[in-house]
Amino acid sequence: MPHGPTTRRQALSLLAVTAFSLTTAACSEAPAVVPPDAPGVSAAKDDAFTDAVRVADKQAQKEVLDQLASRFGRDLRILPRRVDSDAEPLPIKEHYEKALAGGRGWKEFPLADYGSTWSFAFISPDSRQIFAVVVLNPRFAPEGGGDVPLTILTNLPDSGSR
Repeated sequence: MPHGPTTRRQALSLLAVTAFSLTTAACSEAPAVVPPDAPGVSAAKDDAFTDAVRVADKQAQKEVLDQLASRFGRDLRILPRRVDSDAEPLPIKEHYEKALAGGRGWKEFPLADYGSTWSFAFISPDSRQIFAVVVLNPRFAPEGGGDVPLTILTNLPDSGSR
């Protein structure tokens, strides 16, 4: 019977490794939350933009929300942000893509192109959650540059509200 204890130890080791792997996998599949703001993006104050810019931003939000409403409803949270009008869209998109799509199975969700904005969206693997970004065209920035609205439309919870 010299093989009995060794076999038992191997079985217990395999069981421990399997349990650890399952626990690690469960932790890595934590529910998605709103990712941290991309570099150069920050919360916008209520009085950050002129009336004309706010009206243009609301229209841009509506256009994207109209695209998303049939699939996700109109109750998406609207998170106002701001970004420098000279900001490049690609690094911002890549930041959110890495935070959501990287290893989690999120995919890009196609949005119609509007001349007043650049926008993009990502959809969860189960097609229940959306994270969309709408940035007003830099032509709405104050003369000489400045900030333009960047709006996040999402049904994801904030990171602190789990």
